[in-house]
Amino acid sequence: MVRSKFLVCKESPKKAFYNLVLSGDKVLKVSGTTHPKQRILDRRIFKFGDESAAEKFFNSKIKEKSRANRKRVYQETDFAFC
Repeated sequence: MVRSKFLVCKESPKKAFYNLVLSGDKVLKVSGTTHPKQRILDRRIFKFGDESAAEKFFNSKIKEKSRANRKRVYQETDFAFC
């Protein structure tokens, strides 16, 4: 199973983005800016012992990044760069 979420912080001056892709027991995280042009600033692969641990991490990151009381609040969007 492959799941992907693309999050953007519209209030960020450079329109920061955070892209997560869940594939089996791995999570790919790509983050960067979209304004004035797209720049990838960080790319990581997180490996887990099983799929359930990877899915738990994936869901917790989405929840963490979209939490309302953060300095930079990300919102889910359908458009993806990576």
